[in-house]
Amino acid sequence: MTETDLWLQKLQDEDSKVKEGAVYALGELGDTSAVEPLIIMLEDPSSDVRKSAAVALGWLKDIRAVDPLLNYLKKAQTSEFSSITYALSELKDKKAVEPLIQIALGSDSQQIRKPCIRALGKLNDKRAIIPFLEILSNKEARDFHIFTNETLDRMLDDEGIKTLIQAFDCSNDAVKWIASRKLRELSEKSYEPLIQAIKEGSGDIRKHSIITIAEMKEIKDIEFLNQFIEDENLKYHIAIAFGKRGNTRALEILIAGLTHLSAWVREHSALALGIIKDRKAFDALIIALKDTEREVRAAAAFALGELKDEKAIDPLIQAMISEKGEDWYTKGAFVRETIAKALGEIGGHASKPLLTIFEESKDWNLRFIAAVALAAMKNHVGINYLVRGLLQGTLFLQYACRRIIKELVKENKISPELLKKHQWSFRWE
Repeated sequence: MTETDLWLQKLQDEDSKVKEGAVYALGELGDTSAVEPLIIMLEDPSSDVRKSAAVALGWLKDIRAVDPLLNYLKKAQTSEFSSITYALSELKDKKAVEPLIQIALGSDSQQIRKPCIRALGKLNDKRAIIPFLEILSNKEARDFHIFTNETLDRMLDDEGIKTLIQAFDCSNDAVKWIASRKLRELSEKSYEPLIQAIKEGSGDIRKHSIITIAEMKEIKDIEFLNQFIEDENLKYHIAIAFGKRGNTRALEILIAGLTHLSAWVREHSALALGIIKDRKAFDALIIALKDTEREVRAAAAFALGELKDEKAIDPLIQAMISEKGEDWYTKGAFVRETIAKALGEIGGHASKPLLTIFEESKDWNLRFIAAVALAAMKNHVGINYLVRGLLQGTLFLQYACRRIIKELVKENKISPELLKKHQWSFRWE
């Protein structure tokens, strides 16, 4: 009698612990003659035995177990999914891909969805890429986003890149956006496939491939995009690409972009205009300070600061006063902070009204922002306030002052040497 036969006999024991041990032993022996008896164990009354049988079948790697495991998957308890999906991923049979995708998309349970995502990642079948994008686009599935994202990243080889590009053809705009973001992150690998999709593709695949290249940080051949600048659906993205590289050829399109229906286009048109630094955009940027979206208002303020035109001082100060509902210790105060830094860029006679606000305003949020602007101008009043707040203020004020000082130093608006003159030892964690 072989060792396998001895353990097979123990599968008939009434004690579930004995059966469970026998199942694991058979899996470790690697004898495929145990496959059929182990498949029978998938119907055992004990959940622990059923789970151990699934794992053992995964170890044996015999495709006879695929269909029984898929049948078990349909009626499995939540706690059993991890064992079954592990076994299916070890068997590497593509028949498991579609059922696992359906469960991954349909379940809200972390104990069910996560093992399915892990198994799909190990199977490395590109059919899972677009479903993974759907999970990432679902705000109600945030608990799975990090894990799904990591699994997806491991699947993005050359074939995975092509599948990502095909995601542009789906109807879900959020999926398209995530696919585009992924392709931009992998620009070294994705650039040539995107160019190929532009040349050979059509419809949304072609359109979003062009937009993805236009939004890349590094574009190998910016002139390639020029041929699409007259396309109404593409011109703003291409103009922004040119503008962010200091190219003025699309200046008029960028100025028009400040009134576009899309807040993204308005924001990035303003940012591009700030890089170009052409005064023709001045009036349109002043109007954009009153945009309904705070990201657009902040971008317009940044651009006006880059223009360094003193005519912008009064509108910027008025915009700074008008910003409501933002506390200086929250990240949401970035509109006022951007305005403050823009005033710091312009300098000039801006210090006088800012000093008035700082000395007379009863709005502590506004006083803090005025101090930031003054500090950005290297004005001793603003620097003193930030240093004093950092050393003696409340916990919130210390945090805000520390953050602002670090930002101003990083942006070369104030220097460590200047801070030392204000009794601040330039050290932090």
